[in-house]
Amino acid sequence: MSKAEQIEALKTAAAAAEWPKLQELALGALNEYPEEGFGYDYLAQALDAQEGGSLEAIERCLLKLVELNPKDTKALLRLAQTRLKMGDAPQAMVAYRQILKLQPEQDEALNAIGEELLFEQNKATEALAFFQAAMKANPQELLYAVNALLAMRSMGNREKEALALLTKNIKQHGYQEKLFAVGAEIYLAEGEQKKALKLLQMLREKDPNLTYVYNVGRIANELEDYPLAYEALEQAYELAKASNELSSVLLQAYAKAAMELGHAQKAQELIEQGIQINPSVSASLLLLDSLLAQGKLEEVEKELDFLGRKYPLGSTFGLDVTLKQGKLLQAKGDYAAAEALYLDLMKTEGGQKDAAMALGQMVIKQENNPAKAYFYLSKADAQGAPRASQLIKEKLYDYLKGYAEQTLAEMAPAIAHNKSQAVFQQLAGKYLSFKAIRSESMQQLNKEVADMIEEQLKKRIIFFSPQGGFSVNPIGQTTVFAYELKVEHSPNMLDFELRPLDGRRGLGVRLNMSPQGLVWSEKRGEFLLFELKDWTELSEEQQSHVQESLAKVAYLPDFIPTH
Repeated sequence: MSKAEQIEALKTAAAAAEWPKLQELALGALNEYPEEGFGYDYLAQALDAQEGGSLEAIERCLLKLVELNPKDTKALLRLAQTRLKMGDAPQAMVAYRQILKLQPEQDEALNAIGEELLFEQNKATEALAFFQAAMKANPQELLYAVNALLAMRSMGNREKEALALLTKNIKQHGYQEKLFAVGAEIYLAEGEQKKALKLLQMLREKDPNLTYVYNVGRIANELEDYPLAYEALEQAYELAKASNELSSVLLQAYAKAAMELGHAQKAQELIEQGIQINPSVSASLLLLDSLLAQGKLEEVEKELDFLGRKYPLGSTFGLDVTLKQGKLLQAKGDYAAAEALYLDLMKTEGGQKDAAMALGQMVIKQENNPAKAYFYLSKADAQGAPRASQLIKEKLYDYLKGYAEQTLAEMAPAIAHNKSQAVFQQLAGKYLSFKAIRSESMQQLNKEVADMIEEQLKKRIIFFSPQGGFSVNPIGQTTVFAYELKVEHSPNMLDFELRPLDGRRGLGVRLNMSPQGLVWSEKRGEFLLFELKDWTELSEEQQSHVQESLAKVAYLPDFIPTH
């Protein structure tokens, strides 16, 4: 058989997937043409396709191909892949690097070296460069983007870039398990729990495995979506039980959701199961909640006595144990003692959020005192307690709205008849009392209350006084407030436009609130403390400096004396 006939027969056998025949033909070709590469090529294909094919034999064939043609990148790629199957990663990397010398944009080689750097050597920064080059060479391959995201996550300082890449690939590829899984991790690392939950919900629908289902329940718990948490963790519980993978962590999460939905007895049973698997203080504290909810106060008292001696305030679990002691006092009806305990906790390091939350909840349940409840819950909300914001919306909305309306009604006559700086300062001071309910977590309530105040400001307040109000900060910059005030609402602050009374072009500023007073910034971003003072209070040196500075930043009214 001629060489051409042999090559044709090899092609035919390979196309028909007749692997034993292809192996026989390839061995015959090697006997006749040992210095020709085609026999080694087809023999490697035949061995690779057959079950039980020798990886060492395949490697020898590919090495011979590379020896005959050192620039054969396809053979080098197959050699690298074979070495990986053999578990010889270092030699596989040698082959991949040979490929990049010949073909610097070979995407599979770039990705393989990146994977070795990231997963074996923990060199995320170096790995990312290879993944980015692979993405550039082949933008359609999802694996390269996923690996790049994993590298960025490991680096911990590429959050914005990671989120942009994630968003782009979700739009491009739609649902992809690996992409959504790593995306959920990145969202969680960035505190984007709702976005992470959305991805995990889709993963759970496509593949309801224990990991995805449990994480849906865990995050739903953190977001206080307890019906979803309970439903998902119930499914996770059944999956874990069937595979003998029940853990105390899963049982505690399931018990927490059960507690929040009023299933205290079920929660107790779940926690006790968890304690049998792995006793822990967190499980014991959760057990106390379930016992309190069932009114089993003697059992609670006994357990707290033990925990209190073991974990005094100031120790690792001291704060949690003390909070449970406050709940026990509430359950016994000793609200004065509970309040005293919580007030002491608010003075301890790290205790203000939980103690303020506990006080706010207790006041709502036991006292008809919305102002007091708001005082504590606003403190808890400012410290990052998500439930505090929800309670304010649910329980105190009418009180806050009524207080805002009453405040404005009381001030309306003074505002209408006296536009002096003193009246403005009084209104500004009142406005400060609303700053807590303007936080982003309460945006809807904020807008309704703030809009009422802002409407009054727009209609009634003009920055004007016979002496000319102005501000002076430590570095001496100044601005005159002899302008009509225009206000625009934004979620966290007020945007003001100050328009000169003679119709000239105005100066745009942005006001934020601080406990010290109104703080404003020009568009240059410099913040100044807002203080209205009489011109006569300034020294001659200050007056001179004001005159010079005002010409640079604002319109100077004629009634301010010159020095």
